[in-house]
Amino acid sequence: MKNTTKALGVLIVAPVAVGIILRSTTDIKISEPFLWVWDRVKEVGLSLVHPVELPLFVILILIFLSGILILIAASKIRKENSEPSFRDYTEDRFDGMVWRWNYQVNGTICNMGCYCPQCDNQLVYTEHSVLSYSDVTHTSFQCEDCGFSVPKIQGDRDYIYSRIRRLIDKNVRNEHYKAVLEQQKPQSATT
Repeated sequence: MKNTTKALGVLIVAPVAVGIILRSTTDIKISEPFLWVWDRVKEVGLSLVHPVELPLFVILILIFLSGILILIAASKIRKENSEPSFRDYTEDRFDGMVWRWNYQVNGTICNMGCYCPQCDNQLVYTEHSVLSYSDVTHTSFQCEDCGFSVPKIQGDRDYIYSRIRRLIDKNVRNEHYKAVLEQQKPQSATT
């Protein structure tokens, strides 16, 4: 951020300072320094609001280009300074599977799915009920592409998805997601 802020400061302040210095070197009155400074400030101010004849399309192009430069500078500053947000945390490994999700505007997890850690194909699930004293359901996940499978996990699909949501929420609350994002950085840089 220091380099970006310094560069922005030079780009903004330097032309203004050079203009003021060039305009003010013509007649320096040492006996009345405050009045001289005030006159120079007024001259610069009046020169900024002095009407200039430019075609409207030139003004619009300048405004558009200025807006683009401001957006680029703001995004670079944000990227350099920003700590990872929980909204950047959209992938983790649980139960031997890769889980991915998105967030709604209000921060609720949506579009959650589990993927094969070997070939990145989305896994399919099968629920198994054990008929005994109580109905216990187990769910297994398989990859139809490479044959990877996860042994039976206790609970039906909805329970497992709910448990994964709770684990994600715990990682966000405890800020463990930052460590996960750090581990994922080298992987995302190579892909």
